[in-house]
Amino acid sequence: MELSESFRKMVSEAMTDTKPDNPVYRAIKAESIIQSVEVPEAEKYLISKLDNLEEKLTNFMLSAKYKQ
Repeated sequence: MELSESFRKMVSEAMTDTKPDNPVYRAIKAESIIQSVEVPEAEKYLISKLDNLEEKLTNFMLSAKYKQ
């Protein structure tokens, strides 16, 4: 029952979102930017780590938001 209510809340909020977040498109866009510019390996590594951190923070924030 609790999962069902959380799911309904997520769907309701997603329907009102004016610009939905799509992690697949976001990853493709980030990768195409990296490929189109000459970026040293060290910077590619840092960008990758920052992307991973952003993903973890987003997941944490979403899970905390829907646990309420």
